[in-house]
Amino acid sequence: MSVVEGSTPAPVTPPAGGGNPLAGETIAIDPGHGGSDPGAVANGLQEKDVVLDIGQRVQQKLNAAGSDVVMTRTSDVYVGLEERARIANAASASSFVSIHANAANGAASGTETFYYTGSQDGAELAGLIQEEMIKALGTADRGSKDANYSVIRNTSMPAVLAEVAFMDEPSDAEKLRSSAFREAAANAIVRGLERYYS
Repeated sequence: MSVVEGSTPAPVTPPAGGGNPLAGETIAIDPGHGGSDPGAVANGLQEKDVVLDIGQRVQQKLNAAGSDVVMTRTSDVYVGLEERARIANAASASSFVSIHANAANGAASGTETFYYTGSQDGAELAGLIQEEMIKALGTADRGSKDANYSVIRNTSMPAVLAEVAFMDEPSDAEKLRSSAFREAAANAIVRGLERYYS
């Protein structure tokens, strides 16, 4: 399934009272998987396509807010896990968000956000992004939790891995197929970042 053609993300409206807290921040956005690694495949969707679409929407919104966005990939290519962290570290990003869609043999649904075990700043960022996604998406709240994933372990800045919804659960998959849902997910990630930097 390819990304939705011809959909233009809405511009981010800066908060009233001037300066956007995102302005001037270098933020790394990591659309998971890609190329030879499709990620989860279910219900006619491939994770790599869904998360690239969401990631590019996030990039556009952050750029509009004045952030310098570092993307680990902007097309359907394979990038190794350590290379993703290296890209973010080399850019001296002040935060890192890896975007994924989950799978659990159809046995689970909802949204969850992970941070590296022991990272207080990562825990704060994960909590804010999780809150915003739950408000925006109408998915089950699986919470924010610690984990030892490579991309959040090997990055030198506060880092989170957001699992937007489950590819292999029919109602979640139907949401992930929707351009409006992907747009809402991107807006929620940006709002979480905005709150983090406020």
